[in-house]
Amino acid sequence: MAAGCIGFFLCLTLRRTGDLWWAVGFHMAWDWGESYLYSVPDSGSILPGHLLNSSLHGPEWLTEARLARREATSSSSVIGALWVLFARAYPEVKYSER
Repeated sequence: MAAGCIGFFLCLTLRRTGDLWWAVGFHMAWDWGESYLYSVPDSGSILPGHLLNSSLHGPEWLTEARLARREATSSSSVIGALWVLFARAYPEVKYSER
């Protein structure tokens, strides 16, 4: 579910900014923060060389450690908040179908 939400959010960023680089940079920053800063599993695997040594504790519905971090319930909430904030920051459509 979170993968679909982030996909639609990145479509929104393309439509509002008119440039694909905002979406590329955001995705790169998201993955870097997830993998190297917080050391949570990205697509189910933890990468070597991370800054923090995180471990997931709590109920499975919240962490979903057996799947992947990006599918957790909290990710969808964060993406929803990002959607609202981005839509307010960039209200004008700069890329549209012709």
